[in-house]
Order: sequence, then structure tokens, then C-alpha cells
Amino acid sequence: SNVLLNVDDFTKLEEESNFEFIKIKDNKTKEIYYMKNIVCLGYPFLKKTLKTIEVLSKINNPCIEKLIGFSPPKDKYNANIAIVCDLGVQSLSSILHQKTNLCNKWNDTKKLINAFGIAYGMDYLHSNNIIHCNLAPFNVFVNDNFYPKICDIVSPVKVQGNYSTIKYDSIEELSYLSPEILKGESYTKSIDVYSYGIILYEIFTGEVPFQNLSVFKLPQLVIKGERPKFVNPIPECQ
Repeated sequence: SNVLLNVDDFTKLEEESNFEFIKIKDNKTKEIYYMKNIVCLGYPFLKKTLKTIEVLSKINNPCIEKLIGFSPPKDKYNANIAIVCDLGVQSLSSILHQKTNLCNKWNDTKKLINAFGIAYGMDYLHSNNIIHCNLAPFNVFVNDNFYPKICDIVSPVKVQGNYSTIKYDSIEELSYLSPEILKGESYTKSIDVYSYGIILYEIFTGEVPFQNLSVFKLPQLVIKGERPKFVNPIPECQ
């Protein structure tokens, strides 16, 4: 069941983050979690957000973020909701881009753990008719043992839909999106599989996909069939 929370029971450990979640600490248990604030402007958006929370509360998989609870809206027309989740300690993106002290422990075993873990979480979502729609390293967090959790499942949808109204402003956001989403077409679960393939490319080559393309050029080329190139052979696992 959903757990109602009071945000005053937590202390922010950071005021801002490049990630949409802010690191917080439970004042009573001292546990570290992550909180995302969602501004619900109007009843339709509020209703959609509460549906998302309902879906998150039913997810039970070690490779997907765990909902700890949420703060209830004060009214149905203009409400702020804080979602608190148990994610991990670092984003996979920060490890791949060598922005964390965990990088020196990143080896072939940890790479395989993440490859299989993300696939396991994605399969669980798909078996429950949920499409992530934005599967990427910045939406995967790992714990101290490098076990991954897929996160930011804020807009669960059924097996098809339209994504043309969503805007992306950076190469990092665009690089993992499938041609269907970039064209604003209806899509299926296969869009997550495409994103997963791009994540595997980055995990095993260490190369950032499409890093030399602009936000204007990348969508055009991906729609035409452009994919990341394997410049060097992938070394055998040690």
C-alpha cells in the first residue's frame, strides 16, 4: 500500500542536482533516499501523477526503484507532490562518465551485472505492460555493490502511445531515444529495447554514443538509420 510522508521528516543533502531526484536523509532512520518534486498544475496532471504512484507502489523487483512513499496533494487544482524512492548511491551515467570515486571499481564483472540487471528490470516492466520510454544511464542508479535499479518511471503507459509532445534539450537525453519517439510516432515495448542496446554499447565500449553530433543533427541521422560505430573491438572479459 502507499505510504503517506511528511517532507519535514527528511533533510536535503543537496539543494540542486543534475538528476531530477534530490538526495535526502530520513531524520529518524538515517537512511538515504531520493526525492522528486512534481508540480501538478491542474486536476488532469494530478490524476495522472497519482496513477503513476499507484503503479510504482505495486512494482516489486530488485532492479527497479522502490517507492518509499509520497506527500499527499493539498488540493486538486494546484498541488505539489514529493515522491521518495530508494535508488542507490550513484547514477550509472556518473560512473560511465567517470564523475564518481566508484569508477576505480568498475570492471568487467560490474559491467555484466548491470547489463543483466537492466535487462531483468526492463523485462519485468514489459511483462506488466509498462514502457519506460526514457531508459538511459542517467535513469539507472547503482548501489555500493554496483547492482542497478531502473528509476524515474514517472509516466508508465500501456503498450502503445504517442510521445511527440515531449521535448529534449541535450545530446545525453536524445542519444538513447528510438527513431519512433524521435519521429513522434506510436510506439511499442521495442523502444526500450533500442535504448537498452545503446546503453550496452556505452557500457562495453566506454564511448559516449553520438557525442560529436548536435541536438539538431542527431534525430535526423538516427531516423535515417545512423547507429553508434564500433571503432575498436570489444575486449574479452577478464
